Amino acid sequence: MNKETSSTQQIKELKEQIIAYERVIEDLSAPIIPSIVPETILVPLTGALSVGRFIHIQDKVVQRISSNNIHTVVFDFTDIGSFSVEENMGYELLSEKINELVSALQLMGTETVFVGFSPEFA
Repeated sequence: MNKETSSTQQIKELKEQIIAYERVIEDLSAPIIPSIVPETILVPLTGALSVGRFIHIQDKVVQRISSNNIHTVVFDFTDIGSFSVEENMGYELLSEKINELVSALQLMGTETVFVGFSPEFA
């Protein structure tokens, strides 16, 4: 019985560790970098963009803006390739999500700047 209890406890601890690691990965997947320009933040987007990840990024940006005095957000798409967009969410859905994000940020009085689009991506 003691061995079963030990195994059950280990499984519980491993599940808790997985949850903690998932939170760390979520935070790292949506970095927000303070800028040397006052009241500005930089959001570099890397890797594959999915709807869920884009919504997570949007939520983090909105929270950061509401908790700080941010007037400009710069989204950097330099590391987003056309293949990663086509495979995960498609250009039409990405465009829709970007428009929703811009509208939400405008309502908060924040200017949105997009940089780093490659020619095929644009």
